[in-house]
This record gives sequence, C-alpha cells and structure tokens, in this order.
Amino acid sequence: MAATYTAGSTADRDRCRLYLGDTNVDAGAFLFDDAEWDDFLATEVSVNKAVALAAETMANRAAQQMDFAADGSRFDAGKQHAYWTKQAIRWRAKGEGVKVVVPTRIDGYSDDVDSDETNANAFLDDL
Repeated sequence: MAATYTAGSTADRDRCRLYLGDTNVDAGAFLFDDAEWDDFLATEVSVNKAVALAAETMANRAAQQMDFAADGSRFDAGKQHAYWTKQAIRWRAKGEGVKVVVPTRIDGYSDDVDSDETNANAFLDDL
C-alpha cells in the first residue's frame, strides 16, 4: 500500500491526512493508503466529509475487533469505536457548514423595509 504525506501541503489528500491524524510518516503506519483517501474524496463532496467517511471506516474497523489484554497492555475496541464515531459525527457536521436563510422581501427589492411592515398589495395598487 502506497501512502504519502507532505506537511504544509494544501492538496486535499494531505489536508485529510492532517485533519484525521493520519500523518505518521516516520513509522510508515498510515491508517489509509493514497488510493483509499482518493476514494473517500471522490465519494464525498468536501474534505471535511471525506474525513468523516474515513472516521466512519475506522469506527467500522474497531467494531470488528475484540477487547483483549496482554502483558499489562489493554485494547478496548468499544472505546475505539466510540472515539471514531464521535470524530465522524464532528467532521460530518463540519462538512454540512452553516446554512443561511435570507428573508424574502414582500415587495421584492426594498432593503430598508421589513417584510412585516410592507403591505403585499400596496405596491400593486400603485401600478
């Protein structure tokens, strides 16, 4: 599996790796290879949503694991699943962004008259 990361790059794949913490260049222990990140980016419409999909994938991986303890170390798959699920929810929400609803003026053009103050038929009477 080929995996690359360039610190400081603005390329979508590198930003995804940075946001998810998939930048372990020294150990070569990447969570996803380049082709997988490219697939996440092709599937989703934004970097944030691609990161959310990657986190969902990590949650799915954790759900398939078993808890175990050995030599004083412990691996709790349930905690890993909960962590990645929270990350997925967080990044999915960031991907949704802020939605702004612009009120429509009844007369269609006045910026200084609130729609509540305008009689919808008053400007038609002037025609």
